[in-house]
Amino acid sequence: SISVEGGLNMASNVSAGPAVATKTTKGGPAKGKGPPPAKAAAPAPAQPFKKGPAADTEGGVQEHDLASAGSTPSIRAVALSEDFTRLLVGTQTCEILEYVLPDHMSFADPDAAAVKSSSLSSSQVVGGHFKDEVWGLAVRPRVPNAANGADTEYCTVGDDGYLRVWSLQQHKQVCCVELPGMARACDYSPDGNYLAVGFGGRVGKTSAPGLDGLVKVFRFNRSSSDKPGAPFTLTQVGEIKDAKQWISVVRFSPDGSTLAVGSRDNSIYLYSVMHQYTRKGKFSKHNSGINQLDFTLDGKYLQSNCSSYEILFSDANTGAQVTDGATRLMDAQWASWTCTLGWPVIGTWSGSMDGTDINAVHQSHSGRLLATADDFGKVNVFRFPAVKEGGAEHDKYSGHSSHVTSVRWVSLGTDRAGVPSDDYLLSIGGEDKCVFQWRNRDSEADAKPSYIKQSSAGSGGLSSSAVHLEGMDEFQAPSGGDEFTAVKPWLGAIVAPTAWAKPDPSKADPFFAALGEMSTHHRRLAEEGTMLGTPGEKVPGVYADVQRAALNVLKKLCESGVTNASAPDSDELELEWVHGYRGFDCRNNVFYVESKVPKKDGSVSRSALFFAAGLGI
Repeated sequence: SISVEGGLNMASNVSAGPAVATKTTKGGPAKGKGPPPAKAAAPAPAQPFKKGPAADTEGGVQEHDLASAGSTPSIRAVALSEDFTRLLVGTQTCEILEYVLPDHMSFADPDAAAVKSSSLSSSQVVGGHFKDEVWGLAVRPRVPNAANGADTEYCTVGDDGYLRVWSLQQHKQVCCVELPGMARACDYSPDGNYLAVGFGGRVGKTSAPGLDGLVKVFRFNRSSSDKPGAPFTLTQVGEIKDAKQWISVVRFSPDGSTLAVGSRDNSIYLYSVMHQYTRKGKFSKHNSGINQLDFTLDGKYLQSNCSSYEILFSDANTGAQVTDGATRLMDAQWASWTCTLGWPVIGTWSGSMDGTDINAVHQSHSGRLLATADDFGKVNVFRFPAVKEGGAEHDKYSGHSSHVTSVRWVSLGTDRAGVPSDDYLLSIGGEDKCVFQWRNRDSEADAKPSYIKQSSAGSGGLSSSAVHLEGMDEFQAPSGGDEFTAVKPWLGAIVAPTAWAKPDPSKADPFFAALGEMSTHHRRLAEEGTMLGTPGEKVPGVYADVQRAALNVLKKLCESGVTNASAPDSDELELEWVHGYRGFDCRNNVFYVESKVPKKDGSVSRSALFFAAGLGI
């Protein structure tokens, strides 16, 4: 409840309820377990003030009850606008609500005490996850036939027992669905019409009894236009429970025919989508709970990591182990790369790290970049592949205040050469419970090929002296001997692709020839842009030539085995938006910031200031 005395001084009272229990979990401070937020299947305005039955209006005291059916959030912060017409309220369930009086009225007016709840308007300014940790993150694939301007969606699931769907372009939560309990894994089908959610989890000694091992599949019921803001509903179409412990990863195959479910019971369960999610295989050769898994591009094989730092391979149809998978699949194309262990991600592990310090990785859609989420609150970006043992150079991005649990790249289209763009990177914090939306500003410009590092000297195109390359003989594949296996058991299962495992010096010359061809096109692009006076005005054809030459360089690079361990130069991440509010462990952290210069219409520009993760927003 909130009391406004005389319209000037405010006091916040924590609503009555059970004692707040505190638990200390991985990587962060103790926090309170607050009551759930309002239950909603779709976004809706927050409930307006309700006049308390025993409200005291004498002396200008106004008392309003925020509690609605099924929701009694504790008040953590309040802020009154300078003109006394608006009120911001921060709750322990990580929501910020704004309440507005009718026109020509203010809280300083004694008559405001008689305002009825129906006359007050309200809205949710900020919403997000609020309990324990957040681990599940998935991006809806772009729909090829969608109307122009179709929105991009992504979803998160957390220990608070809510599925939240977010709009990338609109910067808002478009759907919030209450689940039976905590969930830590989710994935969209390739067509974007279905969503699988894996339930269960563990925080300290607390688990989700009855939910561990459960998987639900939902169908999105959308309008035919699929335009931004178009309404949709969710319908459950499948339910599975074969696993004995909580679900840590779910993944659809590239063609959508198979759903793979990884559990903490050391097994991967394979289901046929066409046959109503009937089980068709099981892989149980891991010695610990499953952490990540990926399909090959043809959907025939799986690679998987577990908490014992194993890399194992299996048949995606039957679940049979592929014992020679490290060599048989060393040149395979993977539909995604999310495994934290493997040859392309060796360079993400520095010598001081243990096997739990990297929680997630994701290869970008262009294939040029690799993002990682670590236990130190950092989002890191490497070149892909990152194969320098002991740690490859990389760029670090800060903002999270706890361990980062997942990262995912988002591509909004392709460049002129047909290569997918790397437009956004999403990251989620475990205990800060925030969703960060990073914009890759470099993808908007003429991105340089990721395997080239330009020197500060020289101009007018690229030359061999302007390129930093590692010799082909500098990389040596891990031996996989007993000593390495005892310390780092994943190394025995790592085999470099053919070009790197058995470098052919004769393949180096074609690479440098292709590099020279691209340099020629690049110089031509620069010259024509200068002659036109407006760079890029009439040079799309030359730009396409540069792109084609760059792809040829990449092809020859992969054949030659030449690697580059320098930091990437095609990423420039800018934090564009944050979903979340630090109401679970802080108080008095919501404020109004108002401009002293009125607008042309006489109104005042007003912003909200609050805490989220390690940021002030």
